[in-house]
Amino acid sequence: MGSTSLKSWIEMLVAAGVAVLLAFFSIQISGYTLALAVLPLVYFALRRGIVQGMLASLLAGIIILVMQLGETELSVSLVTFFGPYAFIGLSGLFAKNTQRTLNNKRFKNAALNIVTAAIFGSLLFFIWQFIASGTLENEMIGFALTSAAVAIVLLLLAKVAPKLFVPKDTRFLSRKEKSRLLND
Repeated sequence: MGSTSLKSWIEMLVAAGVAVLLAFFSIQISGYTLALAVLPLVYFALRRGIVQGMLASLLAGIIILVMQLGETELSVSLVTFFGPYAFIGLSGLFAKNTQRTLNNKRFKNAALNIVTAAIFGSLLFFIWQFIASGTLENEMIGFALTSAAVAIVLLLLAKVAPKLFVPKDTRFLSRKEKSRLLND
């Protein structure tokens, strides 16, 4: 296993670990849930793509499921604990365009991709939350709060340090796009 692969696996474990920690510290605002665990999974999916993003979110979902397994039946636990986290990695669909636009210093286009990925990841999370709870109003407001928080944090991060979204070993940029001579 090469060092590039090892770095991405370590990043995946860190993203899943942070998501698991944040899953137990969700913020309640007037009875609505702000799911902080969505943030590291969307960020990692935008950094590494859909495949590794899905692996990280599946790993986070499995860890949370195992930690909560004794409380309810398996079918209820799958919908309540595993489902919401397992599919956030699909927001990695926007990784290629996000990395290309950030690399080419087109922040407005990158911002659109980041906001769309934040909304998409949060939507997947709250669809599963709705299936588990059955209450639409609380989940809609929680979705809006979480989407806004994730989008704002990721936009600030992209504005201040866009290279955090574009790893050196990214597969989404060609050699020509990676060249410092052409892009500085």
